[in-house]
Amino acid sequence: MGGKKKAGAPGRAAKPGVSIVVALVDRRVEGFGRTRLVVVPDSSDHSRAAVLREHVEPTATVATDAWVAWEKATKAVGDAHDRTSVPKSGKNAHCML
Repeated sequence: MGGKKKAGAPGRAAKPGVSIVVALVDRRVEGFGRTRLVVVPDSSDHSRAAVLREHVEPTATVATDAWVAWEKATKAVGDAHDRTSVPKSGKNAHCML
């Protein structure tokens, strides 16, 4: 976030080997909740699922953007998956949590 703009494709279009950060928020507590930021080696189902297995309880609902690749990864911790398309919501991404 912030800083100078770097050359290359942004976001999911980034080339292999670029680290991806997954943010997890525990909404059971008041305020902002507990947040985990985890850097994963790639955007594979395996990497995302491993983070979810380590940090998400099986009874939790996983809320993600509408990127279809989250479907398979969220199955690692159960079937409760709330997908929201940020552009279609009309809200800013930071307001979606």
